[in-house]
Amino acid sequence: MTLLLVAGPPGVGKSTLAQGLARRLSWPLFMKDAYKELLFDTVGFGSRAAKVQLGLAAMAVICHAGFAVLKSGGSVILESNFETADLPFIKPLVIYPGVQTVTLRLEAEMDVLYERFLRRDEN
Repeated sequence: MTLLLVAGPPGVGKSTLAQGLARRLSWPLFMKDAYKELLFDTVGFGSRAAKVQLGLAAMAVICHAGFAVLKSGGSVILESNFETADLPFIKPLVIYPGVQTVTLRLEAEMDVLYERFLRRDEN
């Protein structure tokens, strides 16, 4: 059982890499932002604090789903920026007996991230 964490700042290419790996490895993939958007579309938010709560809820969901895959003996990919506040959700997966955790931390130059961020907002 492998827990593959794809991490990094916004715009670095986490989702693209994680989706490619999931296809190539035939592993399930759970992406924090996809669930955060679903939660937003369902319940919305009215403040910065509520947006933070949606992010925490999305992390709880992807970790819950990832844990279910691991408990069934499978491997899984989780994609997120993985902030300190996410540790209570991710720790049970990392310490689960028999799990090998691999973290891919993506990085890019700040000007590249900025340009990607601007292009993302255009769409």
